[in-house]
Amino acid sequence: MSDGTTRFWQICVGAILTSHLRLLVGAMGDLNPSILLRDFKSYASRCLNHLSGRPASGTWWTEQGSKWKIKDTSHFENVRRYILRQAPPPRRLGKRRNTGN
Repeated sequence: MSDGTTRFWQICVGAILTSHLRLLVGAMGDLNPSILLRDFKSYASRCLNHLSGRPASGTWWTEQGSKWKIKDTSHFENVRRYILRQAPPPRRLGKRRNTGN
């Protein structure tokens, strides 16, 4: 996805929960996770505002948000499996890999 600039990222897997969402996002380059979160919130807010109008609170997001930089392939797989376990079946984003877990 592009937010209209030169930044590109891809949602690898996600889970929409009742009070928050979890995403594992791949990005080109060595991006700061805080900047990636800011850009995602900005992009998603524009889409949500277009679809549903601005929320009564004025924002879709909390001030904060957790963000981690993935260290290696093993870390990626652990986070991916964790997110997939969090997702209720009708709301899964991304594809499950057949890893026997």
